[in-house]
Amino acid sequence: MNHISLRLFAIFGFIVIAMMSRFVPHPPNFTAINAIALFSVYAIGHLGLSLFTVGAAMLLCDLVIGMHSQMLYVYFSLALITLTAHFSHLHLNRFRFRIPISLAASSLIFFLIVNFGVWKTDGLYPQTMQGLGTCYVAALPFLGNQLAGDLLYGAILFNAFSLLEKSLPTIRIKRSNTFLGAHINA
Repeated sequence: MNHISLRLFAIFGFIVIAMMSRFVPHPPNFTAINAIALFSVYAIGHLGLSLFTVGAAMLLCDLVIGMHSQMLYVYFSLALITLTAHFSHLHLNRFRFRIPISLAASSLIFFLIVNFGVWKTDGLYPQTMQGLGTCYVAALPFLGNQLAGDLLYGAILFNAFSLLEKSLPTIRIKRSNTFLGAHINA
């Protein structure tokens, strides 16, 4: 197995393990999905592959757990989070300090988009600005869970992968804007 294949295998392994957070009992929204979106950008460094990986992982989970009325909004928010992370250069080592800020921002993006979808499609709230505000206020506990889950799972994913890179130098790469990094550290 070459260096890039080994790295991809490790990345996808981390993502699969993190997606299991959706299958264990947890408070609402306390999962790793936003952390996975950011992690895929950071670890893979390729926008198209990151978008595909996040979407495929989420779809596989939804096929097992069950489809729901907010899927379009959830997937859109994950795509936007992935795009934002990519264009803020989260995949470059020198910007590693941005990870906690990006995790918090991803929670807010997810909250705003998905709860807009709840307001727009579920018929629980009047289709007025007051109804939208009521929907967002009612969803604040979910935002707290989302933020806590994103920060916890993000810390686990990024730190565990960093430790793996240190212990297996063959999977480490020099960061660049190209697919999986331009150069592999040997």
